[in-house]
Amino acid sequence: MAPLNRYPTCAIGFAILQCSVMLRYQAHMAGAKASSGHSWKLADGTSDLGKRAICPSPNSAQMELMQLKRSEIEDVYEITPARHGDARGYFSETFREDWFRANVADVDFVQENQSLSQQAGVVRGLHFQTEPHPQGKLVGCLSGAIFDVVVDIRKGSRTFGQWTSFRLSAEEGNQLWVPAGFLHGFCTLEPDCLVSYKVTSYYSRDADKGVRWDDPAIGINWPDVADPTLLSPKDRTQPLLSELPDYFRFGVKA
Repeated sequence: MAPLNRYPTCAIGFAILQCSVMLRYQAHMAGAKASSGHSWKLADGTSDLGKRAICPSPNSAQMELMQLKRSEIEDVYEITPARHGDARGYFSETFREDWFRANVADVDFVQENQSLSQQAGVVRGLHFQTEPHPQGKLVGCLSGAIFDVVVDIRKGSRTFGQWTSFRLSAEEGNQLWVPAGFLHGFCTLEPDCLVSYKVTSYYSRDADKGVRWDDPAIGINWPDVADPTLLSPKDRTQPLLSELPDYFRFGVKA
């Protein structure tokens, strides 16, 4: 004989709570969609926030892993992991080594770092590491939003000295792949921004280099919130790009 349900009141209460959570989640997602300009998609591929999404198993063959967007600068990619949501929130595979090697770059990540900036307008950069410890970086924003920028410093590249930027946010969950041979920096757009990045080489004090964030020859169009008074002492005294040796050559793997 099947056991009797000894907790009917609890079951009803749980159902009410689940509906309440679902409604709050849908209202939050609708607000996020309106404020960000992005369209949110549920697990069934629809954007109808009034329809409950069903979260598939993480092992489902139908799971779409990542969206990959090439930038105008060769070898730089924006990656947006798929989010599969239901009333509780969402599930997302934020990194898969096999997918990354097959679609982005055949590299090994050896270290993961986090950077917390408590104020909006904090600029960090422009940074890179030289041989024998050049770093590729997979950058994401775990809290808040950042203006993320890369500059091509591979001598012989048709885009040498040119920059491109992306808005990375916890809300969108997008990431940026910055290969070795590029400067990297960012400006926080909100308070309490937590940035995470995987790197392909360990940190080396001797290989740690940089370029001035406001080098006029590069001409990055930083957001208005960028505050030079919040720069680190190191970033206040970085050299110009024209003062650097040729650390990287286009077509030569770093």
